Amino acid sequence: MIVTFVEAVEDKLRGINVVNLELDLLILILYFYLCIPLGIVFNSLRCKNQRVLYNLFFGLFFTMIITKEWFIYIFAWAILIYFVGKMFKDPYYPIFIVGFIIMSYCHVYRLMYDYLSWKMDYNCIQMMITARYIYYAVDKSKIKEHDSFLMFLSYIFMYPNLYLAPLPYVSFVNLIIRKEDFTHYSIKPALINLFKAMLFTAGELFIRPRFDTEVYYSENWTHYNLIQKVLVTQAVSVVLRFQYFTAFKHSQAAMDAFGITYNPETKKCDRFPVADYHYDIEKNIMKKTMMWNSNVQLWLRYCFYDRLNHLFGSYTYYVTFLISCVWHGFYMTYYLFFVFWAISVQICKYFYKAQSKFYFIPEKVRHAICWFWSCMTIDHFATGMKVLDWNKAIEFHQSVNWVIHIQALVLFGFFAITGFGQKKTVKKKD
Repeated sequence: MIVTFVEAVEDKLRGINVVNLELDLLILILYFYLCIPLGIVFNSLRCKNQRVLYNLFFGLFFTMIITKEWFIYIFAWAILIYFVGKMFKDPYYPIFIVGFIIMSYCHVYRLMYDYLSWKMDYNCIQMMITARYIYYAVDKSKIKEHDSFLMFLSYIFMYPNLYLAPLPYVSFVNLIIRKEDFTHYSIKPALINLFKAMLFTAGELFIRPRFDTEVYYSENWTHYNLIQKVLVTQAVSVVLRFQYFTAFKHSQAAMDAFGITYNPETKKCDRFPVADYHYDIEKNIMKKTMMWNSNVQLWLRYCFYDRLNHLFGSYTYYVTFLISCVWHGFYMTYYLFFVFWAISVQICKYFYKAQSKFYFIPEKVRHAICWFWSCMTIDHFATGMKVLDWNKAIEFHQSVNWVIHIQALVLFGFFAITGFGQKKTVKKKD
């Protein structure tokens, strides 16, 4: 019955698809635009229970449309997680384990039956729901008074961020019970971000198609030298980010309309930014990391780094990267990317501690070198992940003789072995 209903909805959507978008992309866009008026209605509701049920209804509705035949499994898994949480005084590890087993099943299914797919469907939804499982396990003890089965379900299927930006359970509950003053809340920030999302959408539709990863496998690519290949990779990477920034801005608008980003202290919607759009001009890889998909970075730090630090000590940083990698999926290109991303961030930390050793270089030159190096490394490593296919990723890296990977390993090994500049006290900050 669910599949029949969703197929009927899809038939209607095909009739209005005048721009010939992929159906999953069209559903994604319509979903984000519907979140704005739905948010206006949500914030007009005066009763806590009304807000819980309203959010739950539309969360389940959108989840059903997006996931189709997977909906019943996703709903059943959520109920299972709730009862797992009830069985243990501290449900963090049980929910962590069960949640990741469920998500791993979805990843394996994707590999087997929809290999190399970027579809925004059941797999993406389950990733976000899994993130909320872990948030629930961490925050559950903080809101005992308001924790209930309906509150849990409403949070897990929170409609404004089904696709992106997992947020803490405690923040959701505080919004539902109106713990803070919403007197000065306005829909204006949501509309501004929606307009910006439209601009990114225009770039995605009209500019990005001219920049594609297929350029790396063209005949022209073989005639470029190393510098040209690095510069082309960075140019293509900047434009490819339109796709992500489009989703980020739409998600930000949906969250602003919902009200969960509103900060009564500043009277602005400045909580939980999905991304920092100065990403491409930031020179520090550590800061760039926090700027990208910022809510996921917050989730990783809050739910894993802080929680597991007492177990793994200095290795918690690498464990967190591994968890992030497993959460993203089981493509081998992911693991290659995340390993070298972790190495690059660690190199940045090494240089930060040893920065006084490089004060003989003019400050502007140092900053320019840092910016170029951070863009070069991350964009190159991420390109291998973007193509997904292992053989194509290896072909791309071989086309530059693995130079970017080698320089990262050399720098990492140099600092790790020699400890160069690591024991000095930093007196000046770039």
